[in-house]
Amino acid sequence: MFKTCRNSIKGKRKKYFLGIDPGLKYTGIAIIDEYKNIIASSKINSEGIVKLGNKIEKILKKYKPELTAIEKVFTKNNPRDAIKLGEYKGVIIYLLEKNKLKYIETLSSNWKKAITGSGKAKNYQVEFMLKNLLKGNFKEKISEHEIDALSLAYFALSRCITE
Repeated sequence: MFKTCRNSIKGKRKKYFLGIDPGLKYTGIAIIDEYKNIIASSKINSEGIVKLGNKIEKILKKYKPELTAIEKVFTKNNPRDAIKLGEYKGVIIYLLEKNKLKYIETLSSNWKKAITGSGKAKNYQVEFMLKNLLKGNFKEKISEHEIDALSLAYFALSRCITE
């Protein structure tokens, strides 16, 4: 999968990388290009699975990301939360598969390590590194979901380049 990704990054069409951080209340979405420019980042209200699916499908059709990184679902205590997050993630994976787009699932410790060098980095440390790694305008106030989504998008890009 990654060999194809690395080869395709050399093509003429501008390449995009998508990060998705599924959350119970909000889902973070971020898109960067192959030159590490921030194209967009936002948090989508996760309530209403159809609305969430429609918004993600619009993004997939507009950008056709080369690789999408999705954070693996975890919850600390409540199994109902895990089920709900699994439903959201199921919609996302369905849309990626339907559009024949490549994706990876990863733990937060993996992308944190790729960005900061530590899998246990705090959000402010990740944000600091992202501001140095990515180009473009960082919002004054950026949500944790957007930071995670930008991190995942950067992780997807780095996987394409290094694999």
